[in-house]
Amino acid sequence: MSKQDAKETFMEKLRLYTSLYFCDEEAAGIQNDYASWFEAEALAGKSNEEICAGFGEPKRIVRNLLAESGLPNGISLFFRNTFLQILFLTAVHFFADLFFWHLCNKNGWNYAFFATGANFCYFGAGYLLLKGSREPERFFLSGHLLPAVFALFLFLSELLILPKLAGPHAGPICGLCAGAAIAAVFGAGLYGAAKVLPVHRQRGFLLLLHLFAILNLLFFLCNQLHMLYADPSEISRLIWGSAGIYLETILLGAVFCLLKRNAKG
Repeated sequence: MSKQDAKETFMEKLRLYTSLYFCDEEAAGIQNDYASWFEAEALAGKSNEEICAGFGEPKRIVRNLLAESGLPNGISLFFRNTFLQILFLTAVHFFADLFFWHLCNKNGWNYAFFATGANFCYFGAGYLLLKGSREPERFFLSGHLLPAVFALFLFLSELLILPKLAGPHAGPICGLCAGAAIAAVFGAGLYGAAKVLPVHRQRGFLLLLHLFAILNLLFFLCNQLHMLYADPSEISRLIWGSAGIYLETILLGAVFCLLKRNAKG
């Protein structure tokens, strides 16, 4: 591990733990203090590994600070902590998606309409939470490249592969693959939230919005699979519905950036 890696790893963990147990202002203050101490210790000739060893584990640091502060760590913290609020909002969005998906499968409804509605509500709630934030933001960041590539793969699969699949087991196999992809994307969303949200709340929220677009594409695919082989015309409905879900997400991300830029102006 390089010297720079040691410092970055330490600060990354410190941001995560402080974001979990302190309100936004307190967490930022602790992070700034340790960043300043890093600089002071480095000027004294110490390596980043030596500085990190002297500080100890970030988790233990946060636990000690929390015990010394005597600050409330219950419901009042939730209302002062944007990180926890976005995580809660994300969990609600995910379980709402599951509920709507089950409801649509049970009644034979088109899941695409519910997905676009849920995404819009998630966007609106997230924008209100981050309205006062002054962080810089851009929607098309390097962290969005992999979800975008996966979305393209899904579109190409729906367009080129699904119409050619046949056989009694084709639908269940596709459903199983889509289910595995849902679990993988949700895991990637949690990992991305832990990595990005403590550093840039807006960018982390936009990344989660993007990943939920992928989840909804997969839910919609599962919703339509049972009809695809009974009626080949359902392929076009699947493709147009998927495009609508994804384009809505891109539009919401662009609107978010535009609103934030105007608010700063």
